Amino acid sequence: MNNIKWITLQANWIGYYENIVSDKLCDKIMDYSDNVKQLQKSTYSTSTGKSDRSDERVKMDDGWFRNGEQYYNEIKDCFLLALKKYQEKHHDCLCQRYTDIF
Repeated sequence: MNNIKWITLQANWIGYYENIVSDKLCDKIMDYSDNVKQLQKSTYSTSTGKSDRSDERVKMDDGWFRNGEQYYNEIKDCFLLALKKYQEKHHDCLCQRYTDIF
């Protein structure tokens, strides 16, 4: 498949929604990540574990918010709102499970 067709195909499935996370909540989460819950270096993994090429493939930091942690519920609510908006256009999209439900 040539690049133009691939980009068009991707654009049909990628959604962007403004104001899902309020500026106030975003600022709070960023402050929390800077001062309380420090971000960790992100890694690249395959089905067999962390890749030896992780350092060359991933150049970012991340943090996981687990059920019970500060801002978890707010982040989950934002995720579910974005998912709802996405499903309004893509009726076949179904989220069967998300983090912390085991």
